[in-house]
Amino acid sequence: MIIVGFDPSLKQTGYAFVNERLEIVSAGIIKTSSDSVFERRLYEIFNEAEKMIFKIKPKIAVFEESFYHKNVKTTSILSMVRASLIISCMKNDVQVKFFSPNHIKKSITGNGHSNKEQVQFMVKKIFNLDNNLPDDVSDALAICFAYINGENYELVY
Repeated sequence: MIIVGFDPSLKQTGYAFVNERLEIVSAGIIKTSSDSVFERRLYEIFNEAEKMIFKIKPKIAVFEESFYHKNVKTTSILSMVRASLIISCMKNDVQVKFFSPNHIKKSITGNGHSNKEQVQFMVKKIFNLDNNLPDDVSDALAICFAYINGENYELVY
């Protein structure tokens, strides 16, 4: 079974397709150009995710629970990016799950209040990676691990 994890962002959305043996099938970033209009960028994210999902055929997609920024505009933009990814999953019959940030951090590091560096360090160890890893991809891998490793899922929805 393949799981896909997404770390949504308008500029660069991280993704990771991982199987139950913690082998990375595909991982990377969906980038959009700030020169494009907002609607076009959302469509590009949807379209790229949909193509990968159609090709790789994951059974489950996992996301971090919505993070609410003090800036309402940022929260709104991230919510729309997440929605475009969810729709690409639903279009391909992929089940969607959400985890709290603390659950993901606890699953990967043993501490629900770990910082980004600690999470990235453990992601590299768990997935046996020695190269520099963009934060967006590291976060997507951490979300996948939280699902695969989770015996007691702390699903948000």
